[in-house]
Amino acid sequence: MNIILFDKESQTQTLPKSDLRAQHILKVLKCDLGDSFHAGVIDGPSGQGTLTAIKDKELVLNFSWTETPQKTEEIIFIIGLPRPQTARKILNTLS
Repeated sequence: MNIILFDKESQTQTLPKSDLRAQHILKVLKCDLGDSFHAGVIDGPSGQGTLTAIKDKELVLNFSWTETPQKTEEIIFIIGLPRPQTARKILNTLS
């Protein structure tokens, strides 16, 4: 799943066409006027973004934030000294 990340939460935002996120929205996701995509705020909510206007030098996006950020638990693995073959299997499984 592609999710376009933004720095701050707002209902409407403009994005210069030179921005890598704008290029991704247009070229990779192939969004056209009125199309939606997954969007999120860094350490914030996530939701849907909608492409509302394509101007000469910028995109106008509208957002509807629906989810609050989830707290994640830190994962720690403790592995003894296994044989090399077993260590390879463990690392392949963990990744």
